[in-house]
Amino acid sequence: MIRLSVVVAVVGDDFTLNRCLSALVPQTLGKPVEVILPFDDSMQDMDGIRARFPEVRFLDLGRAYTQSPAGTVTAKHELFDRRASQGLKAARGEVISLVQDWGAPAPDWCDQVLAAHQLPHAAIGGAVENRHNSIFNWAVYFLDFGRYQLPLPEGPSDYLTDVNIGYKRAALEEVAHLWADRYNEVTVNWELLRRGHTLWQCPRIVVYQDRGAIKLKAMLVERFAWGRIFGAARARWVSAPMRWVYILAVPLIPLLLVARPGLRALRVGQGFYAWLRCVPVMLLFATPWSLGEAWGLLTRQSHPHDAGMES
Repeated sequence: MIRLSVVVAVVGDDFTLNRCLSALVPQTLGKPVEVILPFDDSMQDMDGIRARFPEVRFLDLGRAYTQSPAGTVTAKHELFDRRASQGLKAARGEVISLVQDWGAPAPDWCDQVLAAHQLPHAAIGGAVENRHNSIFNWAVYFLDFGRYQLPLPEGPSDYLTDVNIGYKRAALEEVAHLWADRYNEVTVNWELLRRGHTLWQCPRIVVYQDRGAIKLKAMLVERFAWGRIFGAARARWVSAPMRWVYILAVPLIPLLLVARPGLRALRVGQGFYAWLRCVPVMLLFATPWSLGEAWGLLTRQSHPHDAGMES
């Protein structure tokens, strides 16, 4: 019986995927753990990866279909979501975890996931640490993963990151209609909360984030597109009055996104100076995010071509 299925969502390149699998696969050998890697025809050099990691269960999804125009940031994100969704469907384990290839799991990651899931909670997520020292990478890390930086308290949480999360099979199947085509952790996790389940964070489950060198223009485009996706997900989830509260609060989003990891760093007594030197860049990256979030909140669409997208 397979106790743990690990779905690797590919968002990077051959180098980051090789690094992720090199950290993950050795710790699965001889254990009731499977690694699933969904891929489509938009991904290059998969033959080389398959030859290097024969222990991995590769899931060929065929043609890379997206509702958004091919090549756009939104289309790429859609492909990430579809790969994750198909990987979840193929998983056979009692616990089903997700990681991204931008992150390398710690050497004891699998053992820690299985140990944590002795607890009864529906979803259990872990910590994310930064492994790239450029100011751009630190800025993106604080914006995306600052709330998951060590030291991380163990306990219930309203948020868990999709780069380091595991679900009980029964809980995930309970909300299968939400990830049947595209997986979005915000939608899935909030529905689990609404149904009375607990999201639990465990600091012993650690991944190390390193997405490589970041280009300024590409990051600004990404921030807008990803903010729009988040805004659209939130707009479809909250009540109409709350949607307008969020819309009116959009001008405050950059300040909130930048201040939150700084306040946390002060509270835990770690990382404040790393955060401080990133503040101007964080504001630069948080601004297009807030504009994208406003777009998504107003239109309820992550892209103009999403008009037929399921709610």
